[in-house]
Amino acid sequence: MERAFTEAEIARIEDDLNSTRDMQNSLLARSETFRAARLKELTTRLEHARLRLAILEGGDLPENIDQDVLSLVGELPGRIPMEPGLAPLVLDHARERVEVLEIALATAQDGVFLGDGYNDSPNAEQRATELEGAILQLENALAEAKSRLNAITTRSQRENLRVNTANGGEIASPVNGLYWELLQADGVNVQRGDPILRLVNCDATFVSLSVTERIFNSLQIGEPASFRLTGREKVYEGTVARLAGAGAERIYQNLAVSPSTKHLERYDVSLLVPELTADSERGCSIGRTGRAFFDERPLDWVRALLN
Repeated sequence: MERAFTEAEIARIEDDLNSTRDMQNSLLARSETFRAARLKELTTRLEHARLRLAILEGGDLPENIDQDVLSLVGELPGRIPMEPGLAPLVLDHARERVEVLEIALATAQDGVFLGDGYNDSPNAEQRATELEGAILQLENALAEAKSRLNAITTRSQRENLRVNTANGGEIASPVNGLYWELLQADGVNVQRGDPILRLVNCDATFVSLSVTERIFNSLQIGEPASFRLTGREKVYEGTVARLAGAGAERIYQNLAVSPSTKHLERYDVSLLVPELTADSERGCSIGRTGRAFFDERPLDWVRALLN
């Protein structure tokens, strides 16, 4: 909505700017027409004024003298046209007209027009000059609106990215493992930090044993041990990593496989078996069972055959 409003504002400003520029161009064209016509008018009047002055300076006052010149005579009380005493006055007036027209023509050629009842420039040019300020304001408003549109576009793109990211996507597992347990149902709103699912880390596999009290008391951490999977002949070497003893239920809270009730009735021991984890043919061995041995005995090969 904000983007649509801003785009509409930009369109309106552009229309106002174009119409104002068209009006200014029209006024400038009218001003140029006025200037050309005014120069032509002043040039014509100056040519005729010089001609009349030349005639007057040459001698007598002509019978068909210009009515503009004779209009001055009517303003002089006690004088009548063609009176001999008027000749010097008419000649001076003609010279004045020539000088005034020369000044007006020179200033008009520089773009300044002299006359009664208007300023030094035509009204169209004055209006075009005023529109220059309006055009500058519209250009500034257009630049501001475009900057605001860019900001809205950037914000919208970021929000789209956030929404798309929140809708779903791939989540990289932090461990080499397997999907183990789903902790949230479909359609449930979760907050940052809420657990969603559990993964089992196959690279952190260890063997958990349930032994008698006598065997438990004879073991030490770091002592060598052997482990063989049920139904397999290969024996894996390992070491005793933890002696939890009886009541070891709390140490299984974050592990994939919880202990059985029978397991918790005895004493808990954990073994680290590196070869078991590195065996790629077997994959993740979570939940497998087998037997462990803590010392070599002469009849181990017989027990292996029986098992």
